[in-house]
Amino acid sequence: EMLETIELSYENITYIDCDTSLSNRTVDQLEDFFAGTLKACSARDIGSMNDQFRSVYEMIVETIMTQSRNDQTLNGTEAAVGMIVRKVAEKHFINIPGTFSFVIAKLMNACNEYEIRISRWNDANRDDVTAAREKAERVYVSESLIVDEICMLAMKNLEEQIPDMIRIIMILTIASCNADLNKNRTFGVIICHGYSTASSIAGAVNSLIGSYVFDSIDMPVMTTMDEIRATLRQKLSRINPHADICIMVDMGSLEKIADDEFTRNRNVAIINNVSTKMALDIGYKIRNGISMDQYFVNAERDYRVEYRVLKGKKKDVILFTSESGLQTAQRMASLFGDSLPVDVPVSLQAVMFESLMEDIEQIQSSSNVLFITGTDNPGIRNVSFIPLEDIVTTTNLDLVSSRLNGYLDEANLRQLIINIRTNFSLMNVLNYLTILNPKPLMDATTIAVDDLQKRRGLELEGRTLVGLYIHICILVERLVTKTGVIREDSATDTFVKNHQDFIKDIRASFRNIEKHYSITIPDPEMKYIYSFINKEEKV
Repeated sequence: EMLETIELSYENITYIDCDTSLSNRTVDQLEDFFAGTLKACSARDIGSMNDQFRSVYEMIVETIMTQSRNDQTLNGTEAAVGMIVRKVAEKHFINIPGTFSFVIAKLMNACNEYEIRISRWNDANRDDVTAAREKAERVYVSESLIVDEICMLAMKNLEEQIPDMIRIIMILTIASCNADLNKNRTFGVIICHGYSTASSIAGAVNSLIGSYVFDSIDMPVMTTMDEIRATLRQKLSRINPHADICIMVDMGSLEKIADDEFTRNRNVAIINNVSTKMALDIGYKIRNGISMDQYFVNAERDYRVEYRVLKGKKKDVILFTSESGLQTAQRMASLFGDSLPVDVPVSLQAVMFESLMEDIEQIQSSSNVLFITGTDNPGIRNVSFIPLEDIVTTTNLDLVSSRLNGYLDEANLRQLIINIRTNFSLMNVLNYLTILNPKPLMDATTIAVDDLQKRRGLELEGRTLVGLYIHICILVERLVTKTGVIREDSATDTFVKNHQDFIKDIRASFRNIEKHYSITIPDPEMKYIYSFINKEEKV
């Protein structure tokens, strides 16, 4: 009765649109999924990227599975995506999560349903999305090729373009479930005349091996050589630019398909009269990581074929050296390797300082030396040398960038410089290169060098000081461990005779270091310090 007497007011009534509220929440969740994926892709190392994305994918699955509703459009998309994914997974012998097709279908439908807001998000994050996709495609080459195939079939069957963010999620998901997916050092491709000859051989061989070793190019009889070369170029554009290629053809007319363009940075093997038996034999060798030169041992006897191996360019190498010994050079190489933002096919090789002049010819016969870096210049003609102090003071890093720009894009080159500045700080270098406690050693060295400058009336510039600090700290370690000490020669006798004043100043300035570490700086080492400080003078 009381309720019947209440007077209702219709002023200031606010209506809540439940559908709009639900839509906003869905889009917010979708944007959170995408943002989490971009954050995972920005991780410095692959392990961190995989761990972060695994958490994001679990969140995506949990959210989508708990909020899913019966939707005819979604059911149709899921069925089509499921059929495509199963077909591609069987072809490439990969594992796919049971929720994969449903999650991708749900994400595709959500992007279509909330197209305007998702487009705004994509525009605001375009650079990050592009960088994430490029990184995913570079790190996971095989996985991205598989996703390309799924997207191509989706376009053909659903007439729908899969957005970049969903492509990235697909690549990372496949990568997380297939740790050993096609890590072959050689890319195999079968090219045959006919509408399905090559794909049939490749499919049979891949099935028998249980791995996706061979791709295929079917060539109808009227197809021109230029068209086949363009198709091959498109396939090779997505693989590691330094990976070797094994091309198997059915007729001699195709032997000339590989020209200088394909052999610029890699080895290319071409073999004719391909058969299923031959492809199976070569496929197992590719799968087992056997060297290309071993593919054709007894080939003429077994298959009665002709073959040739086109040798590519020499492998690039960076040499690290130190008068302190091979161990110090190896530590430098390790520190530089840790600074690279991504793996590059460049060998980081530690070499003996004393024998480098003799060994360089042999090294250059099989390798292209990008530059040499170390604690002292070995004096190799026609090879750039970057002193370690230049790296520590970031003085000459343009040369490092120019030598590696064939392997690193602009973003990774910038990251390399940032990593070098971090990893090659003076204290970090000393901590890495010496077994002694770097803090007290550096403090004592600074005091000794400052005292020597006062006694000699010098004011050394920063780069020279850094080089001197590094050399003296490593010198103390060599004297403590009795390794790599410079031997006396006739030039040492001349130095001792002509520079008694300098020797006296060294003894006075370095008295505390000699006492603390129970060492005596020998005359040849004093001569080296003198020449380091007075590089324009000849001792």
